[in-house]
Formats: sequence, C-alpha cells, structure tokens
Amino acid sequence: MTQNILNRRAAAAGPGYLGARSHLDDLRRQNLVQEFRDAGQDPPDYLQQAHDWIEREAKLFEAGDFPDKGVSITQEDLKEIESEFDLPVPVLIEHAQNPLELGYLTAVRAEGNELFGTVALTPEADALIRRCGAKSLSLGLTPDLKAIREVSLVQNPRISDAQLFRAGHLLPSINAEAHTEKMVREGRLLPSQAPFAKALLECPKSVEFEGAMKPVQQLIIEFLNRMPCFKLYGAVAPASIVNSTLTNEELDFYQRYFPGLKPEDILQHR
Repeated sequence: MTQNILNRRAAAAGPGYLGARSHLDDLRRQNLVQEFRDAGQDPPDYLQQAHDWIEREAKLFEAGDFPDKGVSITQEDLKEIESEFDLPVPVLIEHAQNPLELGYLTAVRAEGNELFGTVALTPEADALIRRCGAKSLSLGLTPDLKAIREVSLVQNPRISDAQLFRAGHLLPSINAEAHTEKMVREGRLLPSQAPFAKALLECPKSVEFEGAMKPVQQLIIEFLNRMPCFKLYGAVAPASIVNSTLTNEELDFYQRYFPGLKPEDILQHR
C-alpha cells in the first residue's frame, strides 16, 4: 500500500496521475526521492529531475475482431482497461525499449467503442515527433488484454486512426463550438453562457469527482445533458401581467442583450 501511494505521488509530481499533476519544488522533490530510498525502492526516472511536460490527447484503440490474434475486444473490455489503468506507462518506439525518455501515457478513458488517453511528452520528444511527423500509435497489452503495459509510436498501427492529436486538440467525438450551439438551440444554455461551456469542453485536464479522476470534458457534457430545456418562445402572456411584472430596468436589459425575446415570452418562464 505504501509503495502504491509513493508511486502515485511520484506520478502526480511527474508526467501526471490519472490526469492530475502537482508541482514540487526541488526540496520536496528530493524529499520524495528519499522516501523511496528509505522504503528500499528505486524512484521513477521522471522524479529525478523536473520536466515541463507537454500533454497531447490520443486515440489509443477501439473495439473489434482481431482474427490474426484470435481475440475480440468489446466495449466492456475497453471499460475494464480503463478501470485497470493506474500508474503511467512509458511511450516507446515500435514496442522496443530504448534509452530515450519520450513520455508516458497518464490517463485513459473509454468512450463507446473507442479508447482515448492523455500522453505527457518531454519537450524534446514532442519537438522530435513534430519534426518527423510521427503520430500513429499502438498499445502493448498484458496477455489477458486487461491492462496497458506501454504505448508505442509505430509506422503501421493496427488501428488506422490510433494517433496523437496536436496539443490541446479535442477528442474527435466532440466539436466544442457545435456542441455549445446545439445546447443553446435546445434551451439548455443561454447565449451568454456558451463561451464558458466551450472553454470547458476544450479543457484536456481531469479533476477528482466522486472519488475518481474524470475528464473535465466528460463532466461538462454530462452536466449540460442534465440541464432542463428552457423554451424561450411560447404562449403569449396577457399584457396586464407584462406591464405589472417587468420593471423598466428589466425591459431595458432584455431589449439590450436579448433583442429577439418578447417580454411576454420572458414572463412565461420566469
């Protein structure tokens, strides 16, 4: 248990632990290194010195039949891979160990029949990958296909669109601007709220929610989907109600910022 806690603290101080990262100054970093040594363990390489990690989202895998391997991967299998993922696993080249520290896969999430993840790269590795145009990925799984051992940059990926996205790129299943526009049309968001929702949909980070790390994007999508629909246009309220309820200040506000709304429509949903 102590070893797991140390490794998780080290991951958070390094490339990231399930999407979360903590900053340690040199003194606290060295203190954590010493805790490993006191426990008779070697500290992870990434704890030896500070890095400015560059996070890139990636598609890792997808459900399907793989007859050459004699296996089939279901959506439930992807969910199990997500639940089994804990400590960062290394980024390799063609599934071979090498002396270069490229980076680590720090978080995974299953969405339908696809598996996505967050890859933290060293600046040097990110620059090299950009220069050579490498982006295709392949997972190295345990024999029981339940856990990830490593993720590799490869020339010939098993899944054709398994790849690194550019830094800050959204998962392909969500277009933030289109999604917020849809929420506004459905009455789940006011137009003035849309820029805030779009920013959260574009956030690549994760936060702790109900005892687990969850992507901010996933949480805001679930939040918006649970918002009630407020129909801004409906039956006309009697003029007497409009005149007796809306103040001049309120009328001025709505006419200035929501010129398309009629006062009686506003009153119907107050």
